[in-house]
This record gives sequence, structure tokens and C-alpha cells, in this order.
Amino acid sequence: MTTATKYKLIYLLLVLTLFFLGFKFLPESITTDSDLHLTGLFLALYFVALPAFYWIGVITKGKQKSWKILISLSLSCVLARYSLPNDLSQYFDFIAWVRYPLTAILLVLECYIFYLVIKGLWGARKAKGDPRLTALDLYQNQTAENDLQASDTQYQKLKQKLNDSKNEGLKTASITLASEPASWYYAVPYFSRNHTPSVGKINSVMARFYHVALISLALVGVAIASLGWLAESYEYFAYFVAVVAIYSLIFVIGNYRAARHFSTYIHDDYLVVNQGLWSVSRFKLAEIKSINVSDKVPSKDELTLGKIRHSSVKIEFSKPQTYFGMLGTLPEEIESIHLAMAEPEEFARTIEPLAA
Repeated sequence: MTTATKYKLIYLLLVLTLFFLGFKFLPESITTDSDLHLTGLFLALYFVALPAFYWIGVITKGKQKSWKILISLSLSCVLARYSLPNDLSQYFDFIAWVRYPLTAILLVLECYIFYLVIKGLWGARKAKGDPRLTALDLYQNQTAENDLQASDTQYQKLKQKLNDSKNEGLKTASITLASEPASWYYAVPYFSRNHTPSVGKINSVMARFYHVALISLALVGVAIASLGWLAESYEYFAYFVAVVAIYSLIFVIGNYRAARHFSTYIHDDYLVVNQGLWSVSRFKLAEIKSINVSDKVPSKDELTLGKIRHSSVKIEFSKPQTYFGMLGTLPEEIESIHLAMAEPEEFARTIEPLAA
């Protein structure tokens, strides 16, 4: 996990923590000086500390668009609306009104993306291989066409930026949606019987049998506990929890088989790197600048997949590549990657001639 991804997760944890603390400790109305001081402290945390952390950690470290600071400010307004004393929370009532048109716009955009993704995946339902790669292939040509249409005019530059943002959203949504059929593809050996052979195995906890066994036992335990303790009082909720827990076994088994048997392989002209089902990346072989076995410990800002025992394989690229983490929801641009391979020297010898 890179530093940028850690910042994103820390930010979400801070938002949830501040909301809980504000909801618990802030008074319903300001009656004393201590109430005023406590409210001022939380206002500073909501509208100064959180946006500053988001700007430094998420936007600067993660190389995101600067307009995304509006996401942090919007969350701060929501926190203020539902946790501040009534004397101040009333000034954030506009959130309750603005959310309806914003929700409608977002729903239209999400439905449009959902339609395009489902249409593309349905058209490629007979394609062989990882459904996530099929989803990426659907928009690869469209991205290339946008690059060819680039021009020096301001209008064409703006148009290309809009197209790039659209394609990025489509790729992210398509990988997320394709993770479900991918879990079936890897969980059932019959479906993945013709999978491209692996060129190396990444040392990962997810590739260990005890890992999948413990999680599977935990999910079965959750299903049994739900039916045993909640069925009498919350029957439908108990059934829902049990079904979700059992259905999650498909993802857990698929994640294990993908990490154990297909962590790295060659697909067309790409090197595909799987960290189970949680992340997938594909790198053009022609854009691999160098591949070396390194004994040095990677820095925190470098993306490292797997648990390094003695040495790792460092791959550097001539052009920025995209790493799709957390089921495709956290895309990152990277210039190099460290892979904790079980046999790093053999992996490097296999890939180096293909990248030449």
C-alpha cells in the first residue's frame, strides 16, 4: 500500500471519528463559554484540519485533481449540519436542499456509466480470461483515439480533459463491477482452466491456505450467529446477513486462487499483476524501462506488492502506469513497482527478454 492510499484511508477514519466525537460531546445548544470553545474547536477541525489533511495527503501525495477539495468541504458541511449545536447547524440546512439536485445529477451520471459498463461487459461475455482485463480492453481503444485527437486549441484541450475524466471513471467503474464475475471466474477451477500460465508467484498472505481458511470459518460463523441470535427479533435482517456472508465465500476463494496461481502472467503485450481480486494492474512490456532484483528495502512512497523476505523485483517504466487498487476504486499513477516474488531472479530473467 502506497503512502497516498494510506492517507485516503486515514482521512476516512478521521471523518468517521470526528463525526462520532462531535455527535457525542457537542451540546445541543450553546449556553456556556465552554460550549462555545468546544464548538469553535470542532469548527476548526471540520473546516481547517480536515481539508488541510485532504489537500496534503490525498490531493498532493496522490496527485489528484485540485477540484476534489470540494469533496472534503462537502463532507465538512455534512458533519457540521448533523453534529453542531442547533444555533449553528441551522446555517448548514442548505445541505439538506442541495443534496437532492446533486443526488439526482450523480444518479444520472452513475446510471449512464453503469449502462455503458454493463453494455460493454455483456458484449464481451464470451471473451476468455479475467473479466477485469476484458473491461479494461473495452475502453483502451477509446482512450487511444482521444490521444490522437489532441490539439493545441483550448477547446480541444478542454474536450480531451473531459474525455480523459470520462474514460477514467469508466475504467474504474468497469473494474469494480467486473470484480464480481472475476470472483466466479477464479473461484471455480473449470472457468479458469484455460487461463494464461503464471510467470511467477508473489509472496502474499492472501496466497496462504490458512488465510482463506480463517476468513471462510469467520464468514460461516457470522452466518450461523446471525441466524441463531437475530432470527427471532430481526428475521429478514438475519437472513440478509447470512446470505451475504455465505455469498462472500465466492470472493474469498476466488481471491485465494488468483493470488496463489495467477499473481503474474503475460496477456497479449502486457505484464499482468494480480494481488488477488483486490487489485489488478497491467503494464505494457514495451514500456518497461528496467527490471532488477534489489536487496534494498523500498521506501514508503514506492508501491510494493507482497511480503518481501530477502529481495524484491523492481520494475521501472518509461511512461506512467495505472495501478487499480481496492477493487478498482483507488487508481494511482506509478512510475515503478516492487514485487515480492518467490523466485525473483527467475522472474526477472523471464520478463527481461520480453521487455527488450
